[in-house]
Amino acid sequence: MVYRPLCKGTFEERIDEMLKAKKELADMTVDTGETWIGELSHTVFICKNI
Repeated sequence: MVYRPLCKGTFEERIDEMLKAKKELADMTVDTGETWIGELSHTVFICKNI
């Protein structure tokens, strides 16, 4: 059985939109199989006061 919302802007629609936006963002930032970020040394991320 499939339910169709009777009004716009329901909680479920907002969650669905948020999940789609998060997936798009993830697809833009890291591709499947990228391993370079795991190979970085922790010292790369340390910021020093200048």
